[in-house]
Amino acid sequence: MKNTMLLAALWNFFSGKTQKIFLAVFLLLFHFKNESTAQTNKPNIILILVDDIGYKSLTCNGGNLYSTPNIDGLAKKGMRFTQCHASPTCSPSRHLLLTGKYNFRNYTDWGEMNPDEKTIGNMMKNAGYKTGFFGKDQLEGGGASINSWGFDDYCVHDALNPGQRKSRYKSPHLYTHGAFIPDSLTLDKYGPDIVSDSLLGFIDKNKSNPFFAFYPMILVHQPMSPTPDDKEFAEWDPKNHHDTSYFSSMTHYMDKKVGELVDKLKSLGIEKNTVIIFSADNGTPGIVGDYNDDDSIVLGGKHVTTEAGTHVPLIVYWPGTVSAGTVNNDLVDFTDILPTLAGIAGIPVPAGHGKLDGVSFAPRLKLQSGTPRKWIFNDYIQRTGRDTLVRWAQTKNYKLYDTSAKEAKRLFYKISKDENELHPLDAASLTKEESVIRKKLLEVINSHVAQGTPLISSTPSLSDITHSSVVLKGTVFTNGGSTITASGAVWSTNPHPKISSSTYTSGGMIDGSISSFIKDLKANTTYYIRAYATNSAGTAYSDQLVFKTLLTPPVATAASAVEDVKFTANWKTYAGAISYKLDVSTSPTFTGTKSTNHTEDFKGGVKALKDWKVSTHLKANTSVFGTSSPALEFTASDASLETPQLKGSANQLKFWIQGINIGTASSLLIEGFDGNSWKKITTLTNIPEQGAAKVYNAGTTPALDTNLIKFRFSYTKKRGTIILDDISINYNAVIPDFVPGYENISVENNSKPVIGLDPATGYYYRVRAKTADNVSINSNVIGTTTKALSDVSNSTVNNLHLTYESCNTTILNAQVFPNPSSSEFALAIQTCKNEKVRVIVTDIYGKKIYEATGTGSNKYLFGKNVNAGVYFVTVNSLTLNKTIKIIKGNQ
Repeated sequence: MKNTMLLAALWNFFSGKTQKIFLAVFLLLFHFKNESTAQTNKPNIILILVDDIGYKSLTCNGGNLYSTPNIDGLAKKGMRFTQCHASPTCSPSRHLLLTGKYNFRNYTDWGEMNPDEKTIGNMMKNAGYKTGFFGKDQLEGGGASINSWGFDDYCVHDALNPGQRKSRYKSPHLYTHGAFIPDSLTLDKYGPDIVSDSLLGFIDKNKSNPFFAFYPMILVHQPMSPTPDDKEFAEWDPKNHHDTSYFSSMTHYMDKKVGELVDKLKSLGIEKNTVIIFSADNGTPGIVGDYNDDDSIVLGGKHVTTEAGTHVPLIVYWPGTVSAGTVNNDLVDFTDILPTLAGIAGIPVPAGHGKLDGVSFAPRLKLQSGTPRKWIFNDYIQRTGRDTLVRWAQTKNYKLYDTSAKEAKRLFYKISKDENELHPLDAASLTKEESVIRKKLLEVINSHVAQGTPLISSTPSLSDITHSSVVLKGTVFTNGGSTITASGAVWSTNPHPKISSSTYTSGGMIDGSISSFIKDLKANTTYYIRAYATNSAGTAYSDQLVFKTLLTPPVATAASAVEDVKFTANWKTYAGAISYKLDVSTSPTFTGTKSTNHTEDFKGGVKALKDWKVSTHLKANTSVFGTSSPALEFTASDASLETPQLKGSANQLKFWIQGINIGTASSLLIEGFDGNSWKKITTLTNIPEQGAAKVYNAGTTPALDTNLIKFRFSYTKKRGTIILDDISINYNAVIPDFVPGYENISVENNSKPVIGLDPATGYYYRVRAKTADNVSINSNVIGTTTKALSDVSNSTVNNLHLTYESCNTTILNAQVFPNPSSSEFALAIQTCKNEKVRVIVTDIYGKKIYEATGTGSNKYLFGKNVNAGVYFVTVNSLTLNKTIKIIKGNQ
């Protein structure tokens, strides 16, 4: 009433034109007031995504291992969802959540989001919200990308900059406003505290405006380490190996940060106008315990596509709007978050973001009917050394995997009774209802073909180039699996070949690796080649490679002048050849095998393990054998050790192992790699506390496969400490096998006497041709056998040296092999005269280090114990005077 009287008095005070101006100003202010009120009525939204917390880790979801009272409070006063699913690892889940799209639509590579994508940040900012991003960033590209994806303010760890991946916890390395916070300002501080303070400051600054805060918490991801609430924090070195015993403390500290956030909202009086959505990106890590329904403790399921890896908590807290203590059993996946936020904010789902896959559960928050999901779909790139696309669809009770594009067999599980997916249901045993469900899930999988062309590795590789064939290898990163209808290689003699205008290979692919054998090429011809992959959206090509096929192989012909210690190798003249390369061997494959032993005693420590793959949870142990002879200690359940790749297949694996304070539940997985996949050899349990040697070969149980080329040791269940030492691998190394002096030797004519051989022995030879601009592959292989001494006519034996009466060829050559060498040299003299030979070896200063006399049939060995360096070998006879430069390497 008073306001009305005041307005009337003001109106009467003005007159005429002035009244009109007053009215216009009043209406404008009234409009601004209404707009401000409308903005203020928009709910604030805080989306919390904790890192590596499975569904059963929370006490509100039935867990009993960890303390989460503040999160439990959100569930008690809000809505708790029981069927929310993410991907099994961090990046895929975050991309689903931020874009509302399946990964085959938003990836450019594993963990890399297409820079043209729009996110919930863009949507909320365009709706008038102030936007902020606080926590762990896995979007690739740093601050510029965060801004382009709609977030105004940010304080993040890592920004996925490989050069900046430092501590996220004590003395953290954090990125904000286009720069990393100086280390001097974060020294001895705790990363989650700094990020939380930044978030609370953002809320303080925008308390009078609608705001959206994405809070992907750093906790509780590895490395597991003490929090400021632990007494060890003050002395903790961030470079220490992590300790799983701190997982419980980290979980509680994560819950504490949630409590501080709620307290902040209450203190500002905006709690009832703020929606908190709480979830996690994937299951609990496999190195710590999780709760099981039968009250037992199991290892977490991160990285695994079962319920343990994908089932995550989801809680929505909105005082006065969401009924306290409600439980929702609808299926939810992470693509549903974006349309749900649009529904909460009262804004339309953006049309400019492209095809979205999410379904809004916003109506369900107000107990309205809405449109709950009937199924969930996921396509996940499983990173197990060789990226493999896994696709599945599921209901609350059943799950179907799309295991193959080529096979009708697909794994079908009743996950409500078999959540570890140990017992696939046989099609013949399905009930009528189960058959209908399986058919529906298969329709879901088949309907989700790729909407974008495949993402293919930009640069494939070529190998095994011949005169008529080549092998191309490449990788399809995403949009693969059963969505690929064809893949392979396309080639032409013209640049930029395409399927429509060139020759190509074709085949379905299901795992990501393309390997195409291309044949029927023209010899000595330049080709352009690309890898390709096709799905329903189109065809993608890699960068092109250019290569030239080799010459057609020359033709070797039968040997002539075959005697006891020599023969003549022959081949047809090759047009345009300026020289030939001749090989001679006692093996038709020109290779042999040599029993070799690869040993490692770890006395050089972990850092000295060249070419070994060592996880971060392995260290040298000096307590068992002393500081002069350290062993290797496995310190965590995910510790693993991988040997270098052998140059042949192993026939025996031997190592020494000891358990310290070990439990019966401890296990060490031993695996072997055959060039394509890892195969289990055995899992060791009850590891001896006194220490013992373990041996595996063809005669042991279990037997060792004969085709393994490297090995891996993985501590799968930690209950104590495992000490490993003296790994010894015996294997048959594949080595070149050539007659000394006849490996890839240059010949100008189309024949070559091969001398200095053993009587009555089988030999093989092959030849390559070389022109001015190309070479050929090896010719056919010719076999011949030297004659026995008794079969040789026209020669006499004198003092065990042969004199060839019919020899009309002078000394041919003197060659030292191998050159260079790291051990010993051998001198081969190719001669058909029984004349005296003198051999002198000197260093670069002219000092004589070796001298010998004999004949061409003698064998001269020298240099085994001389130092590394350059030396000169001089061979003198009546018809030969030759000096050869040789190099001795380090042993």
